[in-house]
Amino acid sequence: MNWNYGNTPELYKEVEILLKNGTTKKDMMIKGKYGNYEWRNYTDSAVLGWREITENKTNTKENKTMKNQERTEWKH
Repeated sequence: MNWNYGNTPELYKEVEILLKNGTTKKDMMIKGKYGNYEWRNYTDSAVLGWREITENKTNTKENKTMKNQERTEWKH
């Protein structure tokens, strides 16, 4: 997935952000105290870009765990 640099993501939707130091973190855009849009955990100057989080990347382990739990429940 490509990085977005000029626009902002949907409010209150968790996205992956690219910081100036090259690391990636999860954050979301929120409405600030004075109605402006800002990142929840980082300043605008620290964030270079953002991209949507893909389901396959983040939920693989969770899905595997859920399948194992379903198998266990059927045995009882």
